[in-house]
Amino acid sequence: MPALLGSVVLTALWAPMPWWWTFPHEDMTHTGHVLVGILHQPLVLWGPLVAAVAVSYYRRRRHAATGVARRPRTPLAPLAPRTPRTPHGR
Repeated sequence: MPALLGSVVLTALWAPMPWWWTFPHEDMTHTGHVLVGILHQPLVLWGPLVAAVAVSYYRRRRHAATGVARRPRTPLAPLAPRTPRTPHGR
């Protein structure tokens, strides 16, 4: 629950970031303005990604607590036997 609350706070905190270029920044150069705007864009995804991880963790823990068996994973297909190589291709 705390992680979901944190994801909501992060989403609300960084939600205005896509509109970085609409806010006035008179003390920055044009290059600095563009660079800061681009470098801060991944922060917009921080909240939703924390929410996805929290939900995944909850689902995994719920399955472990209830004892519900998951579908077993299939083993990898065996590799074909390798033919031994002799030195110099003979």
